[in-house]
Amino acid sequence: MAAPLDRAGGGRPAGLRPNEEAGDRAGTTAHELRGLAPDNLLAFLALLGLLRALEAARSDWQPRVCWQGPPWRAWLHLAQPAEQAEIAAATREGLERLAAPVSFDGRKNITDFSPAEFREFCVQALSAADPELLRQRAALLAALASDACTSPREPDRLDTTLLCAAFGQGHQHFLERLERLAEAKPPAGVVQAGKRRRRRQSPAAADEPPRSGDRLRGWWEDRLLRALFSPWTYEDNAKLWPVSLRWDPAENRQYALRFGDPSPEPIMTMFGAQRLAACAVPVLPTAPAKAGLQTTGFLVRKGQAAMSWPLWSPQLSLVAISALLRHPDLVSETAPRERLAAYGVVEVMRARRVRVGRQIHFELARPLWGLQAALSGDGT
Repeated sequence: MAAPLDRAGGGRPAGLRPNEEAGDRAGTTAHELRGLAPDNLLAFLALLGLLRALEAARSDWQPRVCWQGPPWRAWLHLAQPAEQAEIAAATREGLERLAAPVSFDGRKNITDFSPAEFREFCVQALSAADPELLRQRAALLAALASDACTSPREPDRLDTTLLCAAFGQGHQHFLERLERLAEAKPPAGVVQAGKRRRRRQSPAAADEPPRSGDRLRGWWEDRLLRALFSPWTYEDNAKLWPVSLRWDPAENRQYALRFGDPSPEPIMTMFGAQRLAACAVPVLPTAPAKAGLQTTGFLVRKGQAAMSWPLWSPQLSLVAISALLRHPDLVSETAPRERLAAYGVVEVMRARRVRVGRQIHFELARPLWGLQAALSGDGT
């Protein structure tokens, strides 16, 4: 659950005081998250998913994240020693624990529900006896839509989270892909292909054939390691296992910008990053507002939507980051530096949500403060 905002403090995240720089905690372990670029929405959501998964599996690690730079790099801080392989294993375990609420009774898209059907679905989903499962389901459903908000042009059609970039166009279905990533069972051919690559890299691996369940767990831990700790190499074929949620700017392959038609070419992605990012959806709730459904972190002006997220220097938990994402200054036109810097924010990134033909995608984010400084001649 996200930390409440302090009204008296002008939107101050609970537990984070202005001008308070969190130094290194005694005895912590730090790892650079080299795979998570600051200007890629998929990478930022994967960062939130990582924290959510680690808190679910190893809360005693007290995971925190900070950004160092420029150039900006994310660093993961843990209260106990842990190697990268241990972090990947704990992350996989946490993702498995958080998968239970991700089920939509066969609906492939949010708009497959009418407002009345979505309301009834929420009532039934929130009847779980397990309080933790109930909390997780409530967070997920609140991040998808509200039965109180419908499309301005179609009163019987739900308005959806602005994170949703798949409505069935080109057989891309948002809820179906969330379920697929939560279930985390790619076709056998996808796992075998990854296993063959590992054998080429380490012939000794062929001498230890793992059981089926162990092989799949190891395959996922390898994908998580690649997504978190190495620059992305885009080795996963999304055509073999369609799970892309269209949050990666690399998926915007416009014909006009290329020598040849890119449509026959398979989209290559990072399965580990996609799974982590899907886990982050509950961190960004929606809420009815005067102008319609609002999504956490999104600024909408004249029909154009953009997602904003902060980079911060203190070591922050997911609770504090969630509060920062809800800060009203973050989604203002200028994201005033003098106010947000008081809470440890060192940069604000903003990525436009654009439509190209029938497809929706997110562009690479721009650094608002760095751009303002460059335009004014005050810095780079």
